[in-house]
Parts: sequence; C-alpha cells; structure tokens
Amino acid sequence: MKLSNKLKQIFTLGKKYSWKKPDKCPRCASPRLWWHGFVRRYFFKFNLPLWIRRCRCPECGHVFVIRPAGFYPRFQYPKTVIFACLIYFALTGKRIKSISRQIQNYWTKGALLQINRFNNSSRLTLENILYIHLKQIIVSTHSFKKNTINSAIYSPYRFFSVTKAFTFT
Repeated sequence: MKLSNKLKQIFTLGKKYSWKKPDKCPRCASPRLWWHGFVRRYFFKFNLPLWIRRCRCPECGHVFVIRPAGFYPRFQYPKTVIFACLIYFALTGKRIKSISRQIQNYWTKGALLQINRFNNSSRLTLENILYIHLKQIIVSTHSFKKNTINSAIYSPYRFFSVTKAFTFT
C-alpha cells in the first residue's frame, strides 16, 4: 500500500505542518472555531505517532481532531485498506495476509453490526457493504452513537427541557 504525500509531510514537519482550519463545526455548524493544540495519533505504516491538530468550537464546546483525508475517525488504517479487506473477505472468505487477522476480525464484526442494524441482514456481501457505504455510515465501527461520517446530527443541546416543576429524584 502506498502512503499519501500528506501523511509523509505531517510526519516530517510535525507541529510545523500548516493545517487548514475547517469552515464550520461538524456538530453545530458554527463558523467560529479555535485551534486547540495538538494530539499524537498513530497511523498505518508509521512506527511513531504523528502530531495532529485539534479544533474547539466555542458555541457548543465540541473538540475534534482534523484527520487526514481518507481516514475514518478513531481508525489508524485508511478507508481503502479497510474496504479492501472487507471486500476480499466477502468474496473469498479469507483474510489478507499482510494485515493483522485480529484487526480484520474487528472490522468484519463492526461491518456486520452496522449491516444488521441498517440493512437488516446478517451477511457480509458486496451489496451490503455498498449499501452502508452509500448511507455515509462508518463501515467497520462498533459504535451505535458515532457511526456516521457526518456527525452534525448530534445536537449539543438537551433532548428535553428542564422546567421548574421538573426535579431529579
């Protein structure tokens, strides 16, 4: 697998890499964003962590990481590698030798979980993988809350209003 030039630049430049600030918050769509330091993240084919930029939204308080293109949130491998492993397993029933079997099992179980949840099927087929991909669902996640690529559907506000008559007991 070929590494992207952007990841190589991030690795060599470290904190000096010039990050482009996003236009809006992914949670509340506010245009006001602040830089919020750096975090270290591991990526595919790198033995050392890379310095990745974080942003904070002053409106909703959401802190998020600006990930390189082609990576799902909370995943170290690119989308292309994950899809290649899932498609290969769906066609042949075998794992790709160059990638850890345990990682591929995790992706497969996550994909089956999302397929079962959104397509009401329990089989890993090309049609099911394509279906959840087109629905903008992170194909290999085990999360029920943060399983979509666009997380703007999660409101930072309360789900119900608290009135004077309401009390917690």
